[in-house]
Amino acid sequence: MAIYRLPGEQIPTAMYGNFIEIECEAGMPDRQGFWMRSFHEKAGLFTIDCIETRMGWSQCKGVFESFVSEIPLPTLEGKTVAYEAFAAEITAIRDSISQGIFEKAVAARKSFEAKDLDIEDVWSGFEKLHIAYPESMVFLVYDFQSGYWLGASPEELLSVRGEEASIMSLAGTHTQTQENTWTEKERLEQSVTSNHVQEVLSQLKFSKIKETPIHELAMGNITHLLSHWKFKMEEGRLGELLNSLHPTPAVCGYPKHAAWDWLARNENVDRALYTGYIGIVAHEMAHFFVVLRCCSVGNNGYEYFAGCGINAASDIDTEFQETEAKMDIIRYFL
Repeated sequence: MAIYRLPGEQIPTAMYGNFIEIECEAGMPDRQGFWMRSFHEKAGLFTIDCIETRMGWSQCKGVFESFVSEIPLPTLEGKTVAYEAFAAEITAIRDSISQGIFEKAVAARKSFEAKDLDIEDVWSGFEKLHIAYPESMVFLVYDFQSGYWLGASPEELLSVRGEEASIMSLAGTHTQTQENTWTEKERLEQSVTSNHVQEVLSQLKFSKIKETPIHELAMGNITHLLSHWKFKMEEGRLGELLNSLHPTPAVCGYPKHAAWDWLARNENVDRALYTGYIGIVAHEMAHFFVVLRCCSVGNNGYEYFAGCGINAASDIDTEFQETEAKMDIIRYFL
């Protein structure tokens, strides 16, 4: 099941059906439907083999109610990554940077908020996020591997309309408690992500590649740096491109595989769908979003997820407060 409201739209869409794994090989046709992949390196890319699509608030709520009646909200484990554990991870990341293992890694944490939840509570949260964040991808999805997820993501991983395609390079964060001046640390985060996008597009030999000027994106109590990479999309290469892009340095680190491997062995939290991606593919159009500003949902509460990019200049207190600020973006409405 996937219920989503695209940026700028007024009504949601619901899709439900069976999950089918997609092979991300060059030349594979771009299968239409809802796509989903979790963060893990060995995770598969899945699509919903859609039985039915519905649009509109009452129609989509009906789909959600029907789905939960068959697959009830689970009971979450309910763990919170405390300050001490998060600080230890940041210290270990900085030590690895000093040893030359990688240049950057993204530390993630989760925070559990106990609440007795039912269908009405969760649906109300989805509606509130729709109103609060009209330019984000608002989603309520079921991942058969990790359960129900709710969120509002500002980061469009990939957008395609015909031959025109765009990748958002979003990295670097300011919270309301920080000074307004962007530091070298945040600018470096954004440039590393942009370099990764450029490398992928060049290696895969896409054409007409160009980057827009860097600008800002505000969401709730935080602001990001971002640019867009524009290029010419080629038919049948969607899965291949996503496979090469995911995960970007903004949510994993750089070099990608060195950071990915370190996080798999050392991180304090199972990210599951957090920092994976979701998206839709239709006729000559595709929209994919990184799963950010999100939580997993259970009958006993919400597990909020957030992370921050760590490099040699990172301060533990600042990074911890950044994760809290990112969680507050949706926690305030739930």
